[in-house]
Amino acid sequence: MECMEDFYKHFVSAFELFTEKRYLDSLQKLTDAQNITGISKSTDLTVSLENLKGFNYLALNYTEYARECFEKSLSLDNTSSQACAGLAEIFFVEQQDKEAKTMYEWAVKNNPDNLFAVNGLSKVNETLGFPEEHNSLNEEVIEKVNETIREKIHNAGSLFESGRYSETVKNINSIEKTIELEIQEQQELLAEMLNMKGTALLRLDETEAAKENFEKALNLNPESSNACRGLADIFYNGENYNEAKTMYEWALKNNIDNKAAQEGLAKTNKLLNLPEEDNTLLEEDSRNLQTIVDETLVNAYEMFQNKEYENSLKLLTEIENCAIDNETDNLPDVLSSIKNFKGFNFLALNEVDAARSSFEKALNLNPSSSQACAGLAEILFIEGKDNESKTMFEWSVKNDPENLFGRAGLEKLNKLLNFSPDHNTLMGSSVLTLSSGRTLSFKGE
Repeated sequence: MECMEDFYKHFVSAFELFTEKRYLDSLQKLTDAQNITGISKSTDLTVSLENLKGFNYLALNYTEYARECFEKSLSLDNTSSQACAGLAEIFFVEQQDKEAKTMYEWAVKNNPDNLFAVNGLSKVNETLGFPEEHNSLNEEVIEKVNETIREKIHNAGSLFESGRYSETVKNINSIEKTIELEIQEQQELLAEMLNMKGTALLRLDETEAAKENFEKALNLNPESSNACRGLADIFYNGENYNEAKTMYEWALKNNIDNKAAQEGLAKTNKLLNLPEEDNTLLEEDSRNLQTIVDETLVNAYEMFQNKEYENSLKLLTEIENCAIDNETDNLPDVLSSIKNFKGFNFLALNEVDAARSSFEKALNLNPSSSQACAGLAEILFIEGKDNESKTMFEWSVKNDPENLFGRAGLEKLNKLLNFSPDHNTLMGSSVLTLSSGRTLSFKGE
């Protein structure tokens, strides 16, 4: 009971400091509240803490820290109105207005009395040219229209499957008239319909009309795999095999599981005397992405050495997002390296909590990460937990005996605790290696 009283005392004080624009003091109070025994076991209290931390970081323009707080909050409670509103504000600041509108809409849906969300939705609606209170999540009429459209698409699909292509085209023509292009979901439904119509027209030998529909679908959805596949079929039928190959490759780039595109590429490659699975786009993507990752890490490392820690963090976040979006080969290892690198930057900035979070995430991705162990060991040392720090440095050296930062850290702890310099109960250069072979080392002081 006393713990709860202490928590609420700190939390209320933090909120008051936030309203007084004393954001750093507010964050300190939140840290005090977070350190109270048992609080981490309460989802509701943790969500409240993370949300208020997020708004403090937002006020300080620490956008990435704020994003982490709101995302953590939303992972614990996906109905958190404040977390949705916080992420919406970040999107708005980054000029991603459509994404901001969606998140503000969810914030208002989850809590119609959230004034920050209501005002935020109003401002983004004004930016996008919608009425002040427009909220697509609450428009039941639109959802009913969408359901009707989906039902008609299903019917058109049945006609197509039975080979009734002319009727398919007529059916889709009638549906098109009900589409409202400003509604994102209906745009996607229209692209789907145009691809079906294009394929039906192709079966009817109406090539030009088919091409027009596939191009319209691609304009609505530039990543439409079926639109690329449809255009590839047209090139193939016209014996333009090189163009067909390129479009089949784009179809597979957008959806690797598109079976029609897989079959089309295989038969086109055969005619071009190439291996059936030859796909230059995917091969180039893999090479180019790895090159980008390596070059960015080198640049971030140079910034780190020049003590440009915030710039280094910004660059690392960019390449982290790129790796995730493109599903880089060995993604867990790549992300673990980036998280460790971010952790050392945070440590240099004395952002201990952010550093700890980065190293813990790295260790989750790679349980044998020597860098992550060394980073956590250094944090424990800073916090005066010498025995725990020694253990983590021991694990760091055990996982990588060449980790100079880990070895130097273990030596200083052994000296402090009156052990021999190389004492390690687990064994009776913190190095990051790039695909090019170059290594980046974090040397202990």
